[in-house]
Amino acid sequence: EIICIWLDINFDASAHLKSFKVCDLGGELRWLLEQIHKEYRINSPVSREIARAYAQAVIGHYMRHCSYMHAKGLDSAEMFDGLKSYIHQNLSSQITPAQLAKMCNISISYLFKLFKQHMGTTPTTYVNTLRIETAQKMLETTQFSISEISKSLGFVDASYFSRIFRAHTGVTPNAYRALQIKDDAP
Repeated sequence: EIICIWLDINFDASAHLKSFKVCDLGGELRWLLEQIHKEYRINSPVSREIARAYAQAVIGHYMRHCSYMHAKGLDSAEMFDGLKSYIHQNLSSQITPAQLAKMCNISISYLFKLFKQHMGTTPTTYVNTLRIETAQKMLETTQFSISEISKSLGFVDASYFSRIFRAHTGVTPNAYRALQIKDDAP
């Protein structure tokens, strides 16, 4: 759900000309916006003042967000490093671009821009490439079935895994394993 709000405020916002997203895990912003909407619908002098007070609280959230971002010195490179770390640690889970974008409080299009800028590829291709590299190691060093490997790497099913594996390597997982056994034979 996207809630857009425009506030005409009297402070220098020139340093923050871009739109921003703030994580609202606790639901405080949602509650404040609901209260503003409720008071706005009443349309009385008292309710306008109450709505104004709630709007000031929203501005407080914005200023806290800007202060946090500035204090941490967070930039796209650091955000990208965090994304990569998360992906590497969660290869066995379902990882979607929407989930990654939400985790960083950025839009999906900005997520794709970050990946293109830092890796020259899309998030999905990056995740699948890591999974296939891991699958190759597992095919070389373990006796796990294709289905077990597929499941352990977060693929929906073995058929999809095999298609992605073949697209990346040019051979099926079974053929890859057979080639590795042949290469290791005396």
